[in-house]
Amino acid sequence: MSILVSIITIAASGVLASVVAHRLNATKEHVFFMRRKVEELYLALERYDRRLSAHFVGYYGVLKNEITYNDLLDLQNSRGKFNNDLDHSIETSIMLVSVYFPELKQRLNSYIDARDAIHEILADHKRAYKRGDIDGTRWVEPFHESLLNLDHIAAELKEAILSEAVALKSAKYL
Repeated sequence: MSILVSIITIAASGVLASVVAHRLNATKEHVFFMRRKVEELYLALERYDRRLSAHFVGYYGVLKNEITYNDLLDLQNSRGKFNNDLDHSIETSIMLVSVYFPELKQRLNSYIDARDAIHEILADHKRAYKRGDIDGTRWVEPFHESLLNLDHIAAELKEAILSEAVALKSAKYL
């Protein structure tokens, strides 16, 4: 009888050890996977934000009536159009947040809304410009304030992503 109990104990211990080892490895792999995803998110957003900022800077000259839209287009073409050189960074960011980091969705939406507000200001100016009202100085201040707001929101979003990365760095596997 004691041999049977010993055999059952050894077998149960082996099964339990296998289950614990499998769970530990699966959890560890998941944490490493999520670390890669948070790094990918940060880099995609950083790439997009940097390109977006560079794209918007040229509009100061148009709004201040220092250059025309044609001049700006020539500048953009000389360095590669923003949209053609995007490599889907914002789409990557949206997908990663939607799938892996839904707690960041509100912050990412705020970033996109701030970007869209800048596009609205530029669209308003362009409509006036096409009507012959080329003095864009009344749009300089709202444009500048909107860019500052975008930068602020981007910094908060990147900080939140970094917080996710730090949490994953210190994640325990059990």
